[in-house]
Amino acid sequence: MAKYVNVDTVHKSLKSLCNKYKISFGSHYGGFGEEIAKLSSQLPAVDVVPIKHGKWKDVFLFECSNCHAQTNSKLFKSNLHYCPNCGAKMDLEDKK
Repeated sequence: MAKYVNVDTVHKSLKSLCNKYKISFGSHYGGFGEEIAKLSSQLPAVDVVPIKHGKWKDVFLFECSNCHAQTNSKLFKSNLHYCPNCGAKMDLEDKK
C-alpha cells in the first residue's frame, strides 16, 4: 500500500538531518539536502482523502455508525466492508 507524506515535513526533516550530521543543506558541499528537497518537490501530487472508520450497529436494522445509513440485510453487513452511503471503512470493533 502506498504511503503519502507531506513534502514540507520532508524538507524540515532533511534540514534537521543535515544539521545533525553537519552537512550543508544549501549549495555548499554538493547541496545534497537541497537536491533531495528539489526532487521531492517535483514528484507528482496525488489526491488523498482521509479514511472514515465505522462499524455496523445491530439495532432493529443494521446501521452505519458514521452516517447512520440503514439496511435490514444480514448478508449486506457480513459482506460489505465499506458503507455504500458514506464510504466509511467498517473496521471498528465493539469495546467490551
